[in-house]
Amino acid sequence: MKKVLIFLSLLLLISPAYAHDVSWPKTKYNISDCITPTDTTWSWYGKTALVEDVVLSKYLNGFAYQLRIYGLNRQQSNKFSINSIDNYTAEVTPCPN
Repeated sequence: MKKVLIFLSLLLLISPAYAHDVSWPKTKYNISDCITPTDTTWSWYGKTALVEDVVLSKYLNGFAYQLRIYGLNRQQSNKFSINSIDNYTAEVTPCPN
């Protein structure tokens, strides 16, 4: 039992050190910004999305925006490439509720 407690204590001490090693990308948008596509070929053109987060996506092999898209049949959250979103969207206000 003592070994387990020592192990857990050491794990807690070194965990924060690894959290700082992530180099977060600079992004055009911040969490809670609302955006809309400027590219008419996008499936959600004319709709609005809320920037929920910037995440590390294994599927996209890098960082991505987590967006909640409004105005589709149902609200849906998806991950999108930061480059695509930064280059082919514009910020809008106000955000939908």
